[in-house]
Amino acid sequence: MQNDTYNQLVGLSNMGQASANNTATAGTPAAIPVVLSVGAVDINRVRAPFNVTTAGQAAAIAALADTEFVTRSRQHNAEWRAWMAEEFASLSNHGLRAIPSWANFLMILFEGKCSAEVAYNALMAEGYIVRWLPGQGLGNGLRITIGTEDENRGVMAALRKILGDSV
Repeated sequence: MQNDTYNQLVGLSNMGQASANNTATAGTPAAIPVVLSVGAVDINRVRAPFNVTTAGQAAAIAALADTEFVTRSRQHNAEWRAWMAEEFASLSNHGLRAIPSWANFLMILFEGKCSAEVAYNALMAEGYIVRWLPGQGLGNGLRITIGTEDENRGVMAALRKILGDSV
């Protein structure tokens, strides 16, 4: 991993939804040894709000052994991610665009009359928790996690209602 261009790069691998561990995300950093040893102070500084309890760590370790569940979760995410991407594509006339994804979520850009902020507030009012990301430079984007079939269909129905009200 030694590379002068990326000598301070830290890669993170995590397991969350695939292990049904949605209350905490357990993961591991990978980097050249000097970055990990020097960077540990910085990792510890930002870890607190995302730290995993001892029970969460035990659950994460146990989840690694349940390969059938992980396989089913991956299949579920792939199926419903594709379905949701198609649904968002059908809303492109409203200025919505899904960024291609291989994760357990879609990043949706709002480039029309309805802003991400308006959609965020309206979805929250409908009971759907999504992430609006202005602090990460994505004020026009929402991160929407792949959920159960009912949750996925529900968030899309709520979004269609919001778009009908705002355009």
